[in-house]
Amino acid sequence: ANIRCNSASPSITNSLIGSSSVYGIYLDNSSPQILNNSIRNNDNIGIYCNNSSSAITNNTILRNNNHGIYCSNSSPAITNNIIVENGTTSASHYGIYKLSGNPAIDYNDVWNNGLGGTNSYFSCSAGAHDISLDPQFIGEGDYHLQSTSPCIDAGSNSACPVTKDLDGNPRILRIIDIGPYEFQGDFLQIRLLTPTEGPVGQIITVQGNTSATNTTITIDFGAKETITTTLISALGTFSATFIVDNQPLGTTVITTTNILGNFATAIFVIT
Repeated sequence: ANIRCNSASPSITNSLIGSSSVYGIYLDNSSPQILNNSIRNNDNIGIYCNNSSSAITNNTILRNNNHGIYCSNSSPAITNNIIVENGTTSASHYGIYKLSGNPAIDYNDVWNNGLGGTNSYFSCSAGAHDISLDPQFIGEGDYHLQSTSPCIDAGSNSACPVTKDLDGNPRILRIIDIGPYEFQGDFLQIRLLTPTEGPVGQIITVQGNTSATNTTITIDFGAKETITTTLISALGTFSATFIVDNQPLGTTVITTTNILGNFATAIFVIT
């Protein structure tokens, strides 16, 4: 293993842990804090936990040849991690594999693990705030987030005890990101549109996140400009509800724009 802990509980932070012939991190009767690391391309399991209940927080666990995280008689807290593309050559490999124990799992992006990309969890379940989406890294070998990444502002602030990310940049700008790198630029995303189709008179709710805080956002709908404005919270979240006005049937574009000039779109179908 790159790092092996036997009856020891060190802090494993701000490290690139990869290309081991076996495990990325091997824990036996140990409960270290594993925080802000990139754990990738190891020949076996990314993090192996045996009789160990660590805090596994804000890591990228990527393209390990077996499971992303393995738990045997272990109950780690698994929070704010990107766990993707592990064990893709076998249908018996998973993002998080629980043999025994009771891991606490929430605010992770667990996506495209196992053969066929559908093996997120074995004998355990997604947390209420877990997602399973492409994290949208910058590119091969660069695991920072693009401005369209669903991992931006999608974590739990209370889970992370440090103020800097893996690059040494501020760790919490609004809501913490999932993964070891905090996105530092401006962005605007629509995270929820409900419903996505309906007749004239239908009530629609749009929710999202943006880097512009404590200001307003405008929402345009199809041919009608600026149907509403709504306040963005101090955490960069916004929500608005409006009624579909009289427009032609078919596909209509909803556009949100913030004061920084960022915009995001979503499709609504008028039936």
